[in-house]
Amino acid sequence: AMAFVDMRMPPGWDGVETIQRLWQADARLQAVICTAYSDHPWDEVLDRLDVRDRLLVLKKPFDAIEVRQLAQALTAKWQMTRQADAQMSTLEEAVRERTLEITRTSEALRHSEERYRALVELSPDAILIEQEGRIVFANGAASRLFGADPPSALLGRALLTLVAPSDRADAAIAMADLAQGKEPRMIEEQALRLDGSAIDVAVTRLPFTHQGRPAIQVVARDISESKRLQVQLKHLATHD
Repeated sequence: AMAFVDMRMPPGWDGVETIQRLWQADARLQAVICTAYSDHPWDEVLDRLDVRDRLLVLKKPFDAIEVRQLAQALTAKWQMTRQADAQMSTLEEAVRERTLEITRTSEALRHSEERYRALVELSPDAILIEQEGRIVFANGAASRLFGADPPSALLGRALLTLVAPSDRADAAIAMADLAQGKEPRMIEEQALRLDGSAIDVAVTRLPFTHQGRPAIQVVARDISESKRLQVQLKHLATHD
């Protein structure tokens, strides 16, 4: 989790180079410089180490309680960061697998709309179909995600009205890419619920055929929990 490094360790590497070498081996290692003086100005030391949140300076003389508290705090921070990273990876993998599953299912059922409707109504993901600029289908999960009561409140709207203003340009580009035959891709954006509140979602837009005519299918999943963990991870990285 951490290393205490003296500034002066003759002969050979000084404390700064020792930390640089340690970070080459493990970029997540936290380092504490222990020193009563320095052979280099502190500005130079921090510039060489690229001022990171994993670097602290412990000035000599220090007592055992101070060192113990520092070690416990940094170790706890390291453990919580690893846990948050693991949770983030799990959530991101789940989103990728779900998107891939829905994409494959959509391809397999493209020519069977009755079966498709029965399947998507049971899907935990929000699924919308836009045709000629208007939403013509929304499953139950979409109604819940966007706060549509009754569900028919989504019908007739343009897809971009359900995207937060800050992300509409990127969403429009993704839809234009589909029209040009480019591969579908998952993007993260903020969806706009009917009550005006925003929610973080992972969205995949796919070319689709609805009643024999070209359309766009949208698959969206709530990733608010994933975003919350990102904020927590950022906080852990900058606070002991």
